[in-house]
Amino acid sequence: DRYKYATRYEGADALEHRAACHEMLQDIEPRLANGWLAGAAAGFTD
Repeated sequence: DRYKYATRYEGADALEHRAACHEMLQDIEPRLANGWLAGAAAGFTD
């Protein structure tokens, strides 16, 4: 929310929060190469 709605939060830096999200997505991306986050079949995290 702090990226998309940065104006709602005092002192929030949208670019800083976007960079943090980008890091998280970079960690998740390789897991999606196999189709699902937690293994060979869809699970709770998917």
